[in-house]
Amino acid sequence: MDVESQKQNNSPNIEFVRLIAKHERSVRGFVRSLLPQSDYVDDVMQEVFVVAWKKFDRLRDPEDFPKWICTIAKFEVLNFRRRIARDRLVLSDDLVALIADEGCNENESRKEQLCLLEECIQSLPSDRRQLIRQAYLPGIPISKIAHQINKSENAIYQILWRIRRSLWTCVQKKMAMQNN
Repeated sequence: MDVESQKQNNSPNIEFVRLIAKHERSVRGFVRSLLPQSDYVDDVMQEVFVVAWKKFDRLRDPEDFPKWICTIAKFEVLNFRRRIARDRLVLSDDLVALIADEGCNENESRKEQLCLLEECIQSLPSDRRQLIRQAYLPGIPISKIAHQINKSENAIYQILWRIRRSLWTCVQKKMAMQNN
């Protein structure tokens, strides 16, 4: 088999891996929201990926991948739940299906909100934009940020509260404009 034939044969494999890498985090969060214990997520995710791999040739448009894999995840969660149905804390299948359907739709809404949030962050003055980004970096305590810009921790918390409030307002306005 020549190199060109190998590339063509691996093309669906590569596309599948790229799509999984791109959407794994949101699918995992979706699955986690439907399960009673986080211990179950890895087991269900493994099944989701196996089923998705087997059915990948049926996916017509890669843009539909998030919704498509969420549908697979929904059914895998329901299958998993049937297997553990002996546990008295398991929600009904109808309720889980309802939550799953809403979760698939929320994924798109969250992506849209994150894009709008990023637009709003970009519209902040540079010092405020830098402060909000710095405050959400892991491992950087507010005390260190306060020391760097020569303000008290309470002052930083107040500034951050105002920035978050203005970002929330900005996102709400942008969403309202899109819906009109």
